[in-house]
Amino acid sequence: MGSKDKKKSKFTATVVEVEQLTPNVRRLRLDASEIGQLVWAAGDKVKLRVGDKTKASYTPARVDHDGGWMDVVVHLHGRGPFARWAARSRVGEWVKVKGPKSSLRGPQGNEQWGVLLGDATTLGLACALADAMPEGIHLRGAIEMTAHDAPAVQALGLSPALEPIVYSTRRGEALIDWLERFPWPEGRGVVWIAGHKPSAYSVKQYLETRGVGPETIRLKGYWD
Repeated sequence: MGSKDKKKSKFTATVVEVEQLTPNVRRLRLDASEIGQLVWAAGDKVKLRVGDKTKASYTPARVDHDGGWMDVVVHLHGRGPFARWAARSRVGEWVKVKGPKSSLRGPQGNEQWGVLLGDATTLGLACALADAMPEGIHLRGAIEMTAHDAPAVQALGLSPALEPIVYSTRRGEALIDWLERFPWPEGRGVVWIAGHKPSAYSVKQYLETRGVGPETIRLKGYWD
């Protein structure tokens, strides 16, 4: 494999750090020499696998080429096998990695503003986008989540630009309420919407009623 290989790769990484940010949010740092040899873009995803069937896709929160590591932020919202593994994972364990693969196109360097609307499953994406924004431009937005997990936004260095908002009666309603109070910026920008699929599409439809064109919106549903 050559330096900065653009092709997807398969390799094994080692868990070198585990940080419990909140009751349901964990940061795992995965270490492997291949990580520094691949080309990464904000919004790319990787597929992680433990054992034969325990797998899930994640957007790396941060990638360090020189150190050969990446951070993955896991929201323990499900009872699936990967969520169970992530909840009890320890330093020294091995994880098989496949990727990176393009998923949601990140900043291109000419944005005058950027807004992210998501939930706790988009915390990794939020970190990646925030770090990739043009110099002097801060990613703004809201993350819909439980009150117990809201401190994860600050723990990941995303506040105050990104605001944790507590779930309303229905998923997505709190994001729309936040948008109704949001002073819409002028100039050229991007709105990223991700997370719970029905909520993401509801938010997209609301933005369209406010005149936000499709060229401004980038949407990715993660889960139902």
